[in-house]
Amino acid sequence: MLIILLLTVYPFYYCLVLAFNEGTDALRGGIYLWPRKFVLDNFSFILGNDLLLTAAKNSLLRTLFGTTLSVALNALVAYGLSKQFLAGRKFYLLLFAVTMYISGGLIPSYIIMGKLGLIDSFLIYILPGAFNFLYTLLLMAYYQAIPDSLVESAEMDGAGNYYIFYKIILPLSLPVIATVALFAGVEQWNNYLDTMIYTKSSSLETLQSIMRKLINEADIYNKMQEEMSKHGVTSSFQAAVSPFTIRVATMIVTTLPIMFLYPFLQRYFVKGIMIGAIKG
Repeated sequence: MLIILLLTVYPFYYCLVLAFNEGTDALRGGIYLWPRKFVLDNFSFILGNDLLLTAAKNSLLRTLFGTTLSVALNALVAYGLSKQFLAGRKFYLLLFAVTMYISGGLIPSYIIMGKLGLIDSFLIYILPGAFNFLYTLLLMAYYQAIPDSLVESAEMDGAGNYYIFYKIILPLSLPVIATVALFAGVEQWNNYLDTMIYTKSSSLETLQSIMRKLINEADIYNKMQEEMSKHGVTSSFQAAVSPFTIRVATMIVTTLPIMFLYPFLQRYFVKGIMIGAIKG
């Protein structure tokens, strides 16, 4: 276990060490356990760059709104499909199951998004991925494990479907709701393909798309330096950073929010997956 821990934790720790090291010095190599020339300039570069701040805001907003809509939509759909008496239930299940295995491809998807007016729009991050049948299956399995007597007693007291869902089902389903929220949140936070394919404006960049450009496109770093120069950044500060250390610092900034989220949702995550798997 210690070996496995070392293999999984050290690469991230190594990136953290490089992020706190002077950029030009880091290119010499030979840094393993701690920074040789400790500086904060790499993170100052990121936090002082308007392009990266805009990207961070977009990543945060898409994760917040996209996760909320995805959880709400999938929870409602799953509750309806969990009822055996639902008219057309088998047809809906088959229709949704097909979407898990068959896709129209990139070109038809792009045409559809264009027809819907979602190209180069912030809604491209929210609406297309709102429904995921895998999340619906997890929620369905959990709902079906809830005793029918609870719902029947509420119906005898005159409660309607929406009241039962919000007052009885949701409070009992926090483990699986947290699990789905974690899945949806990580997917939203890490996704960069939709930015690359469906957006053109720099105001819609996300942290992940910026990180991809830092790795694959050399001119993005030069653009950042030009922008920093316009704000009066000294040449000595620019010399303390390098494309290499900016990449690892951006990687740290991109990874930390999700890492901090896991411990708070872990106890719900395990319970939600286990109950759903046993019922399934």
